[in-house]
Amino acid sequence: MHKAAPTVGAMALGLLGALSLVLISVAAPAPAVQLDGEASCGDARLTVVLSGVLVGDGQRALSVAPDFARAHRAHTETEGQWLQDLSGTTGATRLFDDGAHQVLVVAACPQGRCEEERALVAFEPSTGDYGATVHDGPVARQILDGRDPDLVVHPRAIRAALACATQAGF
Repeated sequence: MHKAAPTVGAMALGLLGALSLVLISVAAPAPAVQLDGEASCGDARLTVVLSGVLVGDGQRALSVAPDFARAHRAHTETEGQWLQDLSGTTGATRLFDDGAHQVLVVAACPQGRCEEERALVAFEPSTGDYGATVHDGPVARQILDGRDPDLVVHPRAIRAALACATQAGF
């Protein structure tokens, strides 16, 4: 038995079906926000702290790193309780290392609301520089280090650490 060659209409329907599958997958919601993980950003690495006093999550970092705790509390006193004391969900403590700077990075969100609201907090122990990016839905705002009243952007190492964590989807 001889099969008829597909018509132009049948081929168009097949292509249209394939195109709609591609569009559906592109328009699908973004994957859930991850609070743990590692990333590479150019020559820099963002890695989970696996040894030493900072192993654990954001709450543990607040309890064992007094300089970080002081800076964090000073900059988040007008924020929600979940951010002030990192009492919501927090990811593993990570270290951003670009060869010149090592920056502590913590991702946090209110319990059960990570898709709507989350924060990335960064602290450089050697300088005391602090910064955070808070995502309220699609809008991101910065918490700048208030030690310098003329500061309008984060110090370079803090900015790089926050950008790397944001690019990685933390």
